[in-house]
Amino acid sequence: MRLIVIISVLLLSSNLFSQKEASNWFFGYKAGVTFTVSPPAFLAGGVIHSSECSNAISDPQGNLLFYTDGDTIWNKLHLVMANGMGLLGSSSAVQGAMIVKQPGSSNNYYVFTLSQVGGVNGFRYSTVDMSLAAGMGSVTVKNQLIYSPSCESMVAVQHCNGRDVWIVTHDHNSNVFRSVLLTGSGLNSTTILSPTGSTYTLGSVGQMKINPAGNKLVITPGVMNTVELFDFDNSTGMVSNQMVLLTSGNPSTYGCEFSPDGSVLYATGKAGSAFYQWDLAAGSTSAIIASQYSVPISYGGALQLAPDGKIYMANSLGTFLGRIDYPNITGAQCQFSVQALSLNGYSCALGLPTIASYYLRTAGVQYNHTVSCQNVTFSTNVTPKLATSTHTPPSYKWIFGDPQSGLSNTSTIANPTHFYSTPGTYTAMFIYQLNCYSDTSRLVVNVINSYPNPLITGTTTICKGEVAKVIATGAYTYSWSNTATNNSIAVTPTVSSVYSVVITNTATACSITKTVGITVNKCTYIEDQNNELTELVFPNPISSYFTLKLKSAASFQMMDVFGNVLIKEVLKTGEHRISINELQPGIYFISIERGNEMHIQKVIVQP
Repeated sequence: MRLIVIISVLLLSSNLFSQKEASNWFFGYKAGVTFTVSPPAFLAGGVIHSSECSNAISDPQGNLLFYTDGDTIWNKLHLVMANGMGLLGSSSAVQGAMIVKQPGSSNNYYVFTLSQVGGVNGFRYSTVDMSLAAGMGSVTVKNQLIYSPSCESMVAVQHCNGRDVWIVTHDHNSNVFRSVLLTGSGLNSTTILSPTGSTYTLGSVGQMKINPAGNKLVITPGVMNTVELFDFDNSTGMVSNQMVLLTSGNPSTYGCEFSPDGSVLYATGKAGSAFYQWDLAAGSTSAIIASQYSVPISYGGALQLAPDGKIYMANSLGTFLGRIDYPNITGAQCQFSVQALSLNGYSCALGLPTIASYYLRTAGVQYNHTVSCQNVTFSTNVTPKLATSTHTPPSYKWIFGDPQSGLSNTSTIANPTHFYSTPGTYTAMFIYQLNCYSDTSRLVVNVINSYPNPLITGTTTICKGEVAKVIATGAYTYSWSNTATNNSIAVTPTVSSVYSVVITNTATACSITKTVGITVNKCTYIEDQNNELTELVFPNPISSYFTLKLKSAASFQMMDVFGNVLIKEVLKTGEHRISINELQPGIYFISIERGNEMHIQKVIVQP
């Protein structure tokens, strides 16, 4: 039995690990939450009074710096920052303010603002220098117009280069997404336009989010009552390929968010709506749409992923935050609750902070799995970009945390199987690389039970017509490929054959498959033996490679003792050099087959 363990992989940029800029939230009507403690707790002192818009920024150690409602900026003492009044955002815009640290700077921050949908103030930016006012900060540039009019949706995502930041918004009364790039030199004057999807008109108010991988964008355009998913290219800033997950006949939509691993998408509405979920790993467009899971809710609001890996939901005018405890899991097992975190009597209104997605990334996100048996198949739900002129094929590396297994402790395939040496606790690592993406995820594997470990003995070479007897020693149950269920078989094959047996330890329910190769020779007289279709493998034992000499074309396979085919080729007559650099030391079987004739040879791979 193979236990399949799925690691939900975050595609993160390695230089962003362990930051705590999103650790403190202020929102609604004097509501606050801090994630500097576990579990997160109510955070007092906030003076914000906002029906929707809010944002707060902390330093990399989690100390509050400042926060805003799109109109005013307050410092960490909850006092108005120098020159911090009169921003042209709006406290009633869904994502009316977003704070982004300028790449390469230790003190400069951009505060992007949006007016109410279609408002003349549009999309603007102001800048804050935290080195001023004795470390309390000061607004140095205010209300610089980027364009107008705009919708109320905004998101920040890191560029593929792991340094710069895309700010993505949407034009009002248009189908155009706009992406502008913030660099160490400031805001780039070139705007990337992506005319795609629906036209968002007055009343199109809802959140916009981009997944951790930076390749999917979702938007919930308010009274249009839809959820629309797009591709996003974080190397070019382009939005494309609309997928409509929820059509306009449904209740009002407002909030949206991706799970930490990007495999699950969530959306909510306001009063009298529903909580929605889609499995983005379901496959085709129709399969993703059909995966919808929904629960009616009497009231809701914005969704926001938090530093603790959970997703929180605003309850309009409620004094609790809703929460999705296990957002990487589909269906009811995600454990969604509408009243999960108390706000100490303060109201959260409709909105939650609009946080740049890369501030929520944590190095070595760790998942825990307990498995019964030692043979574990690892799988990742990563859906990489296809190789193009700018995107090369991805690379994978697994380190299983089992040094006793020697060369088998690592693998470079997407979905490997590893046999753990003994029961125990292991920490496996998955490293994913795609162009400028580099991510490491960890998985603690608790192996409880041992596999059966029988001793298999018997005849492996016979003359044609003779009986071969194979015996497995151990108090287990057996199921042979020839339907026998005893611990031994007696067979009379006419050609060289491979027999497999599934051996089960009934006490632990752990099973293992082993194979036995039986070589059949004619064994009549010298001339016949010399004319037999025999092959030559040398050297044996072998290390990094061996030479296979064929007398005529044949199918060649190399198998491990579990019957897994490791190498399979159709070879021509002559000598062939076969590389085995990645095989661990042990016993293997080589099979040469032509028509109904088969020759099997046991070989030993040495260190």
